[in-house]
Amino acid sequence: MTATLKKEIKQPVYKDFSLSVSDMKFLASKMRIPVSNAKSLFEEKDDLDLIIYNISQNQKVFIKDLSDLSLYLYVKFLLFHYSKKHSFSFEEKNYIADLVFNSYPKIAYEEIKVSVTDKKHKEEMAGHCLIIVSFFDSLLDKFENSKQEIAKLFLDFIVDSFNEKNKNFISENLEEWILILKKMKTKLSKKV
Repeated sequence: MTATLKKEIKQPVYKDFSLSVSDMKFLASKMRIPVSNAKSLFEEKDDLDLIIYNISQNQKVFIKDLSDLSLYLYVKFLLFHYSKKHSFSFEEKNYIADLVFNSYPKIAYEEIKVSVTDKKHKEEMAGHCLIIVSFFDSLLDKFENSKQEIAKLFLDFIVDSFNEKNKNFISENLEEWILILKKMKTKLSKKV
């Protein structure tokens, strides 16, 4: 990992999005419809995300019930659960859930190189920095500078990057988002 600085960002691309049979059965049961009828509702990511959000807001979904679900559903339900009492919109919560789903496994298995100077992938790098600060703060010890200096560099980079991309709901509420993500840490680390 390196600490540098960057600028431009595209909307993250979410790969590895798929549902297992268990996922479909779980969602269909929560929707109280047969899996065969529900299956077509799960084909588009936007539709699926809205279904997950509505289930998480309108029904009791216990964390223990999520253990057999795919990482995608698990992350969505966890984030929607832990952010339920916060006034963020569905779009904001969903964006952060996608960011966690996309970044967490890559960082957990150290498959990425973080650079705060990479202008081409600034939004993606800011997302990785947010995940590191929230879930993997021990990785900050791998840098030559002190942990506090690197954390401050990452936090400043996160704020600047998301402000630049008009994602002010993150930059203006960064502390709140970090606290929400830290609440998920134990549960998510058991899943990945």
